Amino acid sequence: MDCYLSVRDFFSSTKDPGSSLQKIAPIAQISLEKSKKVEIPKSPFEIVNGGMLRVNVKELTWVRTASLTANRGDLRFARNPGLFNEGLGTFLYKAFMGESSFLAVVEGEGIVYLSTGFHKVVLIYVNDETINIQGCNILAFESRLKHKIEVMGDLSGLAIGGLSFVNFSGSGWIAVAVCGEPVTIESRAEYALETIPVRTLAWSVGMQPEVQTDVTRINLMGRGVSDILNMKFVGDGFVVIHNSEEYMYPKIK
Repeated sequence: MDCYLSVRDFFSSTKDPGSSLQKIAPIAQISLEKSKKVEIPKSPFEIVNGGMLRVNVKELTWVRTASLTANRGDLRFARNPGLFNEGLGTFLYKAFMGESSFLAVVEGEGIVYLSTGFHKVVLIYVNDETINIQGCNILAFESRLKHKIEVMGDLSGLAIGGLSFVNFSGSGWIAVAVCGEPVTIESRAEYALETIPVRTLAWSVGMQPEVQTDVTRINLMGRGVSDILNMKFVGDGFVVIHNSEEYMYPKIK
């Protein structure tokens, strides 16, 4: 099981061994010392067979609607904490019809299973830190974390089915779906780092990626609309990439 006790630990553990990430070592050491002094609460999330997440619901928890697979217990689902009067069937219908966010909130007491296809699950504890994570890779997170959903590139993100990310801050557990082994690479102010959006997992706060269009990528990569976009990072920070597959993303209708 991959479990990271801090955002810095996640960045450090997945670093590219061939790059000169001079800032990684001291950050990892600081994170280690910090986690020794702070009592890390037990995670409500359990990884089952690598690619399935079991959520032990006792408190308000956010989950990804498209990953809902099974549940048992006295549970209620809603698009936000103020809409718990609608049943699970009504909620899922609205989610399928595009009437709600890709996230749902669940309360009560019970167990929820979330599937990830062929992806594996990693758990990250945000220890009074901040991180940006691609929306399509988020499986679940604790409600005590502050979060804000944002769409990249204005209408560019909506054009490929909703290219959004979530900004997390505070302290709490996050369950993320990844494909293969993530790699962290450094971005510096003196040169830009460009990535394919569907293969970009997370990035450090303070870096605002610019979404650009490059139609030559269709002929080069031969995949689809998602590959004509790229994310340009400028500034000091870290970006996590992985070998993501397109089936995790909605198709253009």
